[in-house]
Amino acid sequence: MSISINNMVTIAKSRRYVLVGVWNTIFSLTIFQILIYCYPNLHHQVVLLITFLMANCQSHFMQRRIVWESKKNYFVELTQFLSGSVFSYIVNVAALALLTRTTTFKLMEIQFFITIFLLVFSYLLHSRIIFRSKN
Repeated sequence: MSISINNMVTIAKSRRYVLVGVWNTIFSLTIFQILIYCYPNLHHQVVLLITFLMANCQSHFMQRRIVWESKKNYFVELTQFLSGSVFSYIVNVAALALLTRTTTFKLMEIQFFITIFLLVFSYLLHSRIIFRSKN
Protein backbone atom coordinates (compact mmCIF):
# COMPACT_ATOMS: atom_id res chain seq x y z
CA MET A 1 0.00 0.00 0.00
CA SER A 2 1.45 3.31 -1.01
CA ILE A 3 0.95 6.52 0.92
CA SER A 4 1.17 9.78 -0.98
CA ILE A 5 3.03 12.85 0.26
CA ASN A 6 -0.30 14.65 0.69
CA ASN A 7 -1.60 11.83 2.90
CA MET A 8 1.57 11.92 5.02
CA VAL A 9 1.24 15.70 5.44
CA THR A 10 -2.42 15.29 6.41
CA ILE A 11 -1.51 12.60 8.95
CA ALA A 12 1.26 14.79 10.41
CA LYS A 13 -1.09 17.76 10.70
CA SER A 14 -3.75 15.58 12.28
CA ARG A 15 -1.27 14.34 14.87
CA ARG A 16 -0.07 17.86 15.63
CA TYR A 17 -3.70 18.98 15.86
CA VAL A 18 -4.46 16.25 18.37
CA LEU A 19 -1.39 17.12 20.46
CA VAL A 20 -2.13 20.84 20.38
CA GLY A 21 -5.80 20.06 20.97
CA VAL A 22 -4.93 18.04 24.06
CA TRP A 23 -2.78 20.93 25.31
CA ASN A 24 -5.53 23.48 24.53
CA THR A 25 -8.11 21.31 26.29
CA ILE A 26 -5.92 20.91 29.38
CA PHE A 27 -5.16 24.65 29.35
CA SER A 28 -8.83 25.61 28.98
CA LEU A 29 -10.16 23.18 31.59
CA THR A 30 -7.39 24.18 34.01
CA ILE A 31 -8.14 27.89 33.65
CA PHE A 32 -11.87 27.14 34.07
CA GLN A 33 -11.23 25.09 37.22
CA ILE A 34 -8.81 27.63 38.73
CA LEU A 35 -11.28 30.46 38.19
CA ILE A 36 -14.16 28.43 39.65
CA TYR A 37 -11.99 27.63 42.68
CA CYS A 38 -10.58 31.15 43.17
CA TYR A 39 -13.89 32.94 42.58
CA PRO A 40 -16.61 30.60 43.89
CA ASN A 41 -19.25 33.36 43.80
CA LEU A 42 -18.59 34.19 40.16
CA HIS A 43 -21.27 32.68 37.90
CA HIS A 44 -19.95 29.83 35.79
CA GLN A 45 -20.99 31.63 32.57
CA VAL A 46 -18.71 34.56 33.48
CA VAL A 47 -15.92 32.09 34.20
CA LEU A 48 -16.60 30.51 30.80
CA LEU A 49 -16.27 33.89 29.07
CA ILE A 50 -12.95 34.66 30.77
CA THR A 51 -11.69 31.16 29.98
CA PHE A 52 -12.85 31.52 26.38
CA LEU A 53 -10.89 34.74 25.88
CA MET A 54 -7.70 33.42 27.46
CA ALA A 55 -7.85 30.04 25.76
CA ASN A 56 -8.52 31.51 22.31
CA CYS A 57 -5.48 33.76 22.38
CA GLN A 58 -3.32 30.79 23.25
CA SER A 59 -5.12 28.46 20.83
CA HIS A 60 -4.80 30.69 17.77
CA PHE A 61 -1.06 31.06 18.32
CA MET A 62 -0.57 27.30 18.72
CA GLN A 63 -2.81 26.41 15.77
CA ARG A 64 -1.23 28.93 13.41
CA ARG A 65 2.39 28.15 14.24
CA ILE A 66 2.52 24.49 15.21
CA VAL A 67 -0.35 22.73 13.46
CA TRP A 68 -1.12 24.51 10.23
CA GLU A 69 2.11 26.50 9.69
CA SER A 70 -0.05 29.16 8.13
CA LYS A 71 1.26 31.93 5.92
CA LYS A 72 -2.12 33.54 5.21
CA ASN A 73 -2.83 37.16 6.05
CA TYR A 74 -2.76 37.26 9.84
CA PHE A 75 -5.76 39.54 10.39
CA VAL A 76 -7.99 37.80 7.86
CA GLU A 77 -7.15 34.46 9.42
CA LEU A 78 -7.56 35.77 12.97
CA THR A 79 -11.01 37.14 12.05
CA GLN A 80 -12.02 33.75 10.64
CA PHE A 81 -10.60 31.96 13.67
CA LEU A 82 -12.43 34.22 16.11
CA SER A 83 -15.67 33.87 14.14
CA GLY A 84 -15.46 30.11 14.44
CA SER A 85 -14.52 30.46 18.10
CA VAL A 86 -17.48 32.73 18.83
CA PHE A 87 -19.79 30.17 17.24
CA SER A 88 -18.21 27.46 19.40
CA TYR A 89 -18.57 29.71 22.43
CA ILE A 90 -22.29 30.20 21.77
CA VAL A 91 -22.74 26.43 21.44
CA ASN A 92 -20.76 25.98 24.68
CA VAL A 93 -22.85 28.56 26.58
CA ALA A 94 -26.12 27.06 25.38
CA ALA A 95 -25.06 23.47 26.08
CA LEU A 96 -23.67 24.37 29.51
CA ALA A 97 -26.87 26.19 30.46
CA LEU A 98 -29.06 23.35 29.23
CA LEU A 99 -27.04 20.48 30.69
CA THR A 100 -26.50 22.07 34.11
CA ARG A 101 -30.29 22.33 34.44
CA THR A 102 -31.29 19.01 32.94
CA THR A 103 -28.66 16.48 34.05
CA THR A 104 -27.14 15.32 37.31
CA PHE A 105 -23.56 15.54 36.02
CA LYS A 106 -21.15 17.84 37.81
CA LEU A 107 -20.22 21.14 36.19
CA MET A 108 -16.67 20.00 35.29
CA GLU A 109 -17.96 16.75 33.78
CA ILE A 110 -20.40 18.66 31.60
CA GLN A 111 -17.74 21.13 30.51
CA PHE A 112 -15.34 18.27 29.71
CA PHE A 113 -17.85 16.57 27.38
CA ILE A 114 -18.77 19.83 25.68
CA THR A 115 -15.06 20.55 25.16
CA ILE A 116 -14.50 17.16 23.51
CA PHE A 117 -17.44 17.71 21.14
CA LEU A 118 -16.17 21.17 20.25
CA LEU A 119 -12.64 19.83 19.68
CA VAL A 120 -13.93 17.60 16.87
CA PHE A 121 -16.09 20.39 15.44
CA SER A 122 -13.15 22.81 15.54
CA TYR A 123 -10.84 20.40 13.74
CA LEU A 124 -13.26 20.18 10.85
CA LEU A 125 -13.73 23.94 10.79
CA HIS A 126 -10.00 24.69 10.96
CA SER A 127 -8.84 22.06 8.48
CA ARG A 128 -11.50 22.75 5.87
CA ILE A 129 -12.02 26.50 6.13
CA ILE A 130 -9.83 28.63 8.37
CA PHE A 131 -6.35 27.19 7.91
CA ARG A 132 -6.97 25.51 4.55
CA SER A 133 -4.01 25.89 2.23
CA LYS A 134 -4.62 27.26 -1.24
CA ASN A 135 -3.28 24.08 -2.90
